[in-house]
Amino acid sequence: MNDEKLIEEVRAREILYNKACVGYRVPSKKKAAWVSVAKELGATDEQCSKRWLTLRERFSREVRKMESPSGSGASNTETWPLFDNMSFLKLYIQPRPNRCTTNIFQK
Repeated sequence: MNDEKLIEEVRAREILYNKACVGYRVPSKKKAAWVSVAKELGATDEQCSKRWLTLRERFSREVRKMESPSGSGASNTETWPLFDNMSFLKLYIQPRPNRCTTNIFQK
């Protein structure tokens, strides 16, 4: 499956990534959108949605890596090749708050 083509097809169907889009929470509409994407790519809707999930998670990790504070150990040496293709998602992905691993109330 061509990742760039998948990204292009999903981008054309806002219902698949924009939580504010009318119909985002309607399973039948999302299913129809995935069937449409799959038809364009010659794959199944399940294959397309699973691959999209993988790409979206990778994009989120790459964004976190780029936004990590300097000295945190994250390296910005190489950019993920599909980062620019998926940059339209920045408006729709909200980072989760960081979890503190130490007890801040400890005396």
